[in-house]
Amino acid sequence: MQTVSFEHDYDAPIERVFDWLTTCANYGAGPLMFSGRLVRPGRDGGESVGALRRFRSAICWWREEITAYQRPDLFGYQVVWIFPPTRHHGATIELTDRGGITHVSWASTYSMPVPLIGFIFELLVLPFGKFYVRSMLETAAKALNH
Repeated sequence: MQTVSFEHDYDAPIERVFDWLTTCANYGAGPLMFSGRLVRPGRDGGESVGALRRFRSAICWWREEITAYQRPDLFGYQVVWIFPPTRHHGATIELTDRGGITHVSWASTYSMPVPLIGFIFELLVLPFGKFYVRSMLETAAKALNH
């Protein structure tokens, strides 16, 4: 099992950062990302708990369900389908207001469902996971600073 985690600070209000990071359409702006789309609204409408979202990138495609939505400080999701096959164990994005600076911690845990040698595949996928999370945090920073 591998965990991809990053932290990033934004010179923007916590609500604005939360809204950008939790809107799947924004993810199409990231490098190697083609699109993010809401497939099914959540219980409270839009991208809330229970919503199903679809993402496409140059390397993989996946669907995720939102598992936590506590604006403005907590967002969670679970990948429910992915190609190439990967077992996702959940992800959280936590935001903290630090006197006008918004601190974001993003962690996602996964494993590869390949008997005996799955850990090798996990290590091969790890650089993409790190690139993806880092690039989305940087893309958000560019968008929020304009």
